[in-house]
Amino acid sequence: MTAPGAEGPPHAVLLDLDGTLVDSVRGDFLACSALFSEHGRALPADRWAAEVCGRPAGYPDLLAELPGPVEGHLARLRELWEVHMHPGNVVLLPGAPELLDRLTRAGMPLALVSASDRPWVETWLAEYGLAGHFTAVVPGDEVTRRKPAPDLHLEAARRLGVAPARCLAVEDSVTGVVAARAAGARVAAVPTALTRHLDYGAAHHVLGGLAEVAPLAGLPAAQDPPTAPGATRHTATPAPGTRRSGDVPATGAGRE
Repeated sequence: MTAPGAEGPPHAVLLDLDGTLVDSVRGDFLACSALFSEHGRALPADRWAAEVCGRPAGYPDLLAELPGPVEGHLARLRELWEVHMHPGNVVLLPGAPELLDRLTRAGMPLALVSASDRPWVETWLAEYGLAGHFTAVVPGDEVTRRKPAPDLHLEAARRLGVAPARCLAVEDSVTGVVAARAAGARVAAVPTALTRHLDYGAAHHVLGGLAEVAPLAGLPAAQDPPTAPGATRHTATPAPGTRRSGDVPATGAGRE
């Protein structure tokens, strides 16, 4: 299934950040779980994923389940974010640097489309040296409505000068998929360990990982090149100090 007018390779790719390129979702789940534990409650991963994954506006509804004022819970959650949202937990997801390298070398215009505020987005783009890949960065605090509204994707397409129907949007959350679909983009969902049980029926493509995005963008499927005897195989190299999801043992929910 393809978006109307989207036959053939896209003219631009719109990528989400949290849960798509970096595994910030694990730290968020750990922080929310810690808050629930402080009140003697368990937070099921599927409940958390359905309520707040890719949807910052969902936190008040989730925290309303706890006794006491929501404002106090939000303040405590911000403190717990400081504990859990660090480079040991917020790591690059498998295939992220390789995909960005390939798309950039192919001359594909890229936009980052995130429901998070610009300071958060810029923190992790700088941490992993990703900013140079993007022609446009569109955070949630620069549009009237965040995901699941289509505003972010529409604004990203506008800044790139590409019709939304000619864009491929890559999202990990159902909220992001709904937003990109509403904008008229072709949508590739890359579910995570915490979200793959959800209904991704709104996506045009449901993928097993970021390596599967390249063919949708008109690039050959990634293949390991043959290695001559005694030669060293090289892979895309992220910024110095970069950590990937596989570098850190899973804790709590254990994101992929």
